[in-house]
Amino acid sequence: MISKGALVIIKRGDEGMSNEMAKSIIAPEIKKDYDKLQAKYYFARKRSRKAIRKDIRKAQRKYGYNYIPSNRVIKYIREGFALIEYGIAVFVDKFMTIKIR
Repeated sequence: MISKGALVIIKRGDEGMSNEMAKSIIAPEIKKDYDKLQAKYYFARKRSRKAIRKDIRKAQRKYGYNYIPSNRVIKYIREGFALIEYGIAVFVDKFMTIKIR
């Protein structure tokens, strides 16, 4: 079975000639699994939007809603951490440094 790689054949022009050229291009290792791969691709392509939406709803029920915070929330969190860091730096500078007079 093929684990990696891809084979893309774009057929244009005369249908009979392009089919024969596509058959001759296929590597011998792929010929064994070519029919299986074509069948998998056919059924994967035939999925309807309804089935895709159903799978999305099922995944949302299983894993929950994927909350992605907006940039505004991230900005406030970063500014809060920066303010805390600045406060610690000022405290250390004011009270914990040895000053020579």
